[in-house]
Amino acid sequence: MSLFDVSIDTTNSIDQALQASRSDRHSPSFSRTGLVSGSGGPQEGSQAWLEHHCRRILSAPLGRLTEGNDRHCVSQLMHVLASRRSKQSAVTAEKILKRVADEGSYHALHDGVDMDGGRVKPLKPLSMMYNMAIDAWAKSGDRAAPQKAEDLLQLMHEQSVSGVPEVNPNTVSFNSVIYAWATVRNRKGAQRAEAILERMEQLYAKGQDSSVRPNRRSYSAVINAWAQCREQKGNNSSGSDSEGIAPAERAAQILKHMVSLKSAGRSDLVRFLLSRCPFLMRA
Repeated sequence: MSLFDVSIDTTNSIDQALQASRSDRHSPSFSRTGLVSGSGGPQEGSQAWLEHHCRRILSAPLGRLTEGNDRHCVSQLMHVLASRRSKQSAVTAEKILKRVADEGSYHALHDGVDMDGGRVKPLKPLSMMYNMAIDAWAKSGDRAAPQKAEDLLQLMHEQSVSGVPEVNPNTVSFNSVIYAWATVRNRKGAQRAEAILERMEQLYAKGQDSSVRPNRRSYSAVINAWAQCREQKGNNSSGSDSEGIAPAERAAQILKHMVSLKSAGRSDLVRFLLSRCPFLMRA
């Protein structure tokens, strides 16, 4: 069953959004007053703005949200929620994403006609919106966050292959999931981070699609995941190649793999390695 097959209780969503906005008043992303001087209205990014627009987006009837009126607001809402670094903010960001997905489904069924009979450009989910929801989970610090982030990445992939190119996963999507698993700081987290990196490499090799090409952040996050792993030995129960290898040794192996990519013309990685590990590049 898709993550988005589960209906949302709108009232509960709004209450949770407000709870999230009140729980992190110390966040530097928010104005204390929330007012634009001379306008009397809430300043974009302020707490008052967040509360108002969470209510408006989550309670809007289907057919009311449009590309022109609401895309910027939704993007900013999700960006601000991701910056809050809390579980409840991540939950709220995902619910806003679902609300946008519901809007897209509504307009697909009604051929772009809104509830008043007018033809509009509907608000639809985009890769950028998924990326911000993934980022919100990755930064939330919740124990379930890595799997939540990976579930959203998988949903992006499923929708992409079913004919929705607007939600194609990209390097940012994969890197955020890698980061989420890297923060676990155990062998499972490092293995999952490495598996996501391997998936990126396979997708890039298969289609030479630069939008999913692993970059220095991809490799660095996986190396750090192994370097910070607290478990020195695995039990080899998963059959993974990395089981039984000391984390520091595995980090070194991935670093050497980066070096090997210089022959494939990865000048971006070469520049990074030259600045960080020049002795390896001379090998």
